[in-house]
Amino acid sequence: MTMGKSISKIILSTFCLIIFGCRKDAKLIEGSIEQIDTIGYPGTYLGEFRFSSGSDVGWTGEHDGEYLYIADTKNNRVQRFDKQNKVKDWWGYKIGELGFHTNDTTPDDSLHPSKIYAKNGHIYIAAELGSEYLLFKINTEGKLIYKLPIRITGFSTFCVDSKENVFVYNNDDIIKYNSNGELVTKFAGYGSEDGLLANKGYVIQIVIDDEDYVYAVDAGNSRIQKYDNDGNFIKNWGLEIYLGYTPMDYFNNKLHLFENEYLVEYDTDGILLRKWKKKNLHGNQQVVVTDYKIYEPNQHDHIVNVYEYVKK
Repeated sequence: MTMGKSISKIILSTFCLIIFGCRKDAKLIEGSIEQIDTIGYPGTYLGEFRFSSGSDVGWTGEHDGEYLYIADTKNNRVQRFDKQNKVKDWWGYKIGELGFHTNDTTPDDSLHPSKIYAKNGHIYIAAELGSEYLLFKINTEGKLIYKLPIRITGFSTFCVDSKENVFVYNNDDIIKYNSNGELVTKFAGYGSEDGLLANKGYVIQIVIDDEDYVYAVDAGNSRIQKYDNDGNFIKNWGLEIYLGYTPMDYFNNKLHLFENEYLVEYDTDGILLRKWKKKNLHGNQQVVVTDYKIYEPNQHDHIVNVYEYVKK
């Protein structure tokens, strides 16, 4: 090999590292994701759903490792499903009593849950109660631990850190509240510079890792942004995504989201680890990842689609 060719090869390799991170995608493909089940039907009975529409875009599910929780907004309840996708019970108000209930009794109509987050053995439920926006914290028996006056609407998503600080995404801003519901700081904001977001009104997901770093999809700038717990910019990395509703989930210290026709897995430093060809997944609705199944609430059809990993 001549000296010129060697130098050219080094330059090309360096360019690959800088621009693409040398993502040898063909070696990363683990197989595909295929649909195996559907949970629910449109309706009001136990196990059926009446989702909200429009701004919610299916951001209604969460899994705590044991149960799948689905915010059944227009039926005024949160439903809970086991690992066999069988409905167990529902949480909400029944004749003024707040908790889990196991029958088809119509819930009180004052509660409208919209978003759910599981952390440290507790479930956090963002809901509208009458004319108030509240964040409920409950244990797995349905007992209310507290409720905070934090506004989390259909255009918002949220997550909770290890100290029970609450982070709310809304229209390119991320707002941090402490465990008493008091405003701590606001960061991100609209733009293209490091740390800024450009989602232009589309709903995106924010997540927190085991070390309390915050991650946000920045669809308009085709990247993920990483912040420390105080909202200071740490780093970002490029994605093959475009402006629109972009779901992301955090599971087993990994980030999962959709890039083009794949569900991809990144570590928390932005290294692409694995990818699966997605079949029939919408890709613009919420994705809930577990070690054995993937769930995608679909507010248009009032169902939850269930998928599994299929090896090559």
